[in-house]
Formats: sequence, C-alpha cells, structure tokens
Amino acid sequence: MVSIGRAPVTWAPDNVGYIVVDELPHDLIGDLAEAGVSEEDLRDLAGRDGVIRGTEELENLFSRIDEPSRALAVVRGRSLFDALRAQVERNRQRAGEAGGRRFAHDPVLASVLAGGPSLGPGSNPESVYRVERALADIGLLDPADVDGDYDAKTMEAVERLQIEAELPITSRVDAPTLGALIALAPAPGARLVRRPEYDRMRDGDRMTVTVALGAGDRASARMRAEAELVSGLLERGFTRVRPDDLEAMGELGVPGRDPHVDVWAGPDTTLFVVMPDDSTTERIAASQAAARSNAVLFAGRQFAIGETERPRTGLRGAQQSRPHAPGPDYQLICASGCDAEAAAEDRLLGQRTVDTDLFTAAGPTPERARASEVLGFLDVIRSEGSTDELAAVLGRTAATERGFLSNRSNQTEAV
Repeated sequence: MVSIGRAPVTWAPDNVGYIVVDELPHDLIGDLAEAGVSEEDLRDLAGRDGVIRGTEELENLFSRIDEPSRALAVVRGRSLFDALRAQVERNRQRAGEAGGRRFAHDPVLASVLAGGPSLGPGSNPESVYRVERALADIGLLDPADVDGDYDAKTMEAVERLQIEAELPITSRVDAPTLGALIALAPAPGARLVRRPEYDRMRDGDRMTVTVALGAGDRASARMRAEAELVSGLLERGFTRVRPDDLEAMGELGVPGRDPHVDVWAGPDTTLFVVMPDDSTTERIAASQAAARSNAVLFAGRQFAIGETERPRTGLRGAQQSRPHAPGPDYQLICASGCDAEAAAEDRLLGQRTVDTDLFTAAGPTPERARASEVLGFLDVIRSEGSTDELAAVLGRTAATERGFLSNRSNQTEAV
C-alpha cells in the first residue's frame, strides 16, 4: 500500500509495472526535483539496473517527496502520482506484450504473480520449463539446461536474475522475481543479445582502456605476453607514446607521467598497459589507470588492484584519490584468468558500482593465451561486440555477468 496524503493506492502483486529512470521525461524529473526527489535520488533508489520496481521501492520513492508536495502530490497543477503511475502502467503493458506472453495461460505462474506459492524444486515441470526458457533467452541459463527440472543450475540462474534486479536472493521464483523476468525477457521466439553501453564508453570518437597484464604469472610468461602484445598492437595501428612526450600525453588526456604505465595511442583508443608485480607501487598504478578508463581488463592469475590484497575501495577509491583525473560515469570491467568471482563480489559489487558492467570469465586461463586475450578484447570492444563475443575471446563460454540486462544497447534476435 502506497499512501500519498489521504489518497492510499494499492500496488497489486500482479502489477509487474516498473519505472525506468532513463526513460522518465525531463519535465517529470524536474517536477520530482522540485518536490524534493533529485535525479541522484532516483538513480540511488533504482540501483545498478536503473529500474524502480516493487512495492518497497515505490514506497521508498514517495517517502522521499517533501511533506507539502506529498500532501497534495501536485507540482504546478501536475499530479506526480498520476504521472508516475502512467509510467508504471506503460511499462506493465510493454512487459506484458513481450515477456508476459511467455507465461500467458499458465495458472501456476499466474498464482505466483498474485502472491501465491513460489516456484522451486519439485514445482510443475511445464511452468519451470517456461521460466527456464526465459532465463536462457536473456543469457542467464545454458539452453541445454532448459528441461523443466528446477535443479541447481536453475537455482543459480534465478539467483543471478535476483542479483541483477537487486531483489532478495532466495533461489526461488516469487512474485517480484517473476515480475522482473517478465520485464526483462523479450517476446517468445527471441533472445536478448547483451552489449556494453558503448555510447557511454566513448568520449567523442575515442575510448580509454586499461589492461593489467600478467599479475601473478611467471616472469617468463609475462615477458612473452608483453612481446606478443606489442607486436599485435603495432599490427593494429597503435603507437607507443614516449613518457617524455608531454604534448602527446596532454592531447590524449593523460594527467601525468607514470613510469609503471605504458601509454599507446590507437586510431580510436587510448590504451594504458600495466604489468603489475607484487609491489604496492605497480598495483596502485594499475588501480589509478583503471579508474580513469572506460574499459578495463584484468588478465592474470591475480586481481591486481589497490594497495593491499583486499583494497578498501578499489577502483572508485583510486578515482577519488586523484581528483584532478575524474573517472568516467560508466565502466566496462572484465576479469579473466584470476580470482574473478572473489574479485567481483568482494571488491567491486560490494561497493555500489551503479554504473559498472562487470564480466568475469570463469576458470583459469593458460598464461600462453594472455596476449591473444588482450588483443581479442580490444578487437571486440572497438567493434562494439556483444558479451557473447567477449566470452569467446576470453576463452570461456561459462562466465558471470553483472549489469548488462538493462543496457539500452541490447538487441533482440530470433532464436
């Protein structure tokens, strides 16, 4: 129940509508700001996926409106509640026309949406199959595992969806989880092709990329990877910028010299290459270079960042420690061949990385493949490829992705 002044409004459990902050009209954002809810407040409430959904988040939204405005819910004769409810209803209809069609005429799932028992192990196989099919079509479940059996792989996929939607992690499909799936899934017969937000990765016609190469690898492997990387960069039209060429550094937006960072200038990319060893200095250099980059790749046995094994604030801390070199408002971060899962959960997602898409390749990668990984990564992002292409060049089809499902750059294609 959401109350605005004396006018209580019930947000029914089967209402799978939602509010996408980036789709709110500018005048409505202005009216909300006048009523005490800034755009920053909206984005904080929406979280990593930029979506306000569910009774709790909608109640939170209205609780932030100042008392005089909440009493009337009106700014300049405009009902804020009606305007926001129109956004919710529009998105509810849109979800129903696309993902909702997957679950039409399924009484078990209709009961779930109405607040009935959630889906879990032992649930109706036909209903489980429909949910699994939708999870596969948004890239959270291997299509080979779509079999109607609510097993460990299904539970893992449901947990990934709940993480993406910032819902309680229950491993079961309850009303909010099914609502999120309906909102995210394309129409039947289509799959979602996830892509980083390349329009936000470029500053004009250029992007800035940091590669931390070979952390924790053997010295011989690091030397071989460096030689192969240099050769591949030259073939792609990159040139190494001399550390004493301050004019070139300035044109590329590099804030200053760092002896631990090699700077390369390509046709459309500024590349920072760091080969961090066990020294604190080189890890700080990697952290600071990454903090000002649009895309970051960690390719090594270790996740090289920060001053200590478990840095307090990671990339964002490095960014804040260099106020003269502000970082971008969006980052693509990839980790391959290192303790990727621990790095993702402990050091990045644990800090509210609202504008970060995170891709971690599962399992160790052979040291001999380091340079080819880096070059493949550069080729994919420079050509604005999909996360499927990232998985392929990083040598793993099993990967963990965070933040991609709600990207505006995503596309749908026929299955």
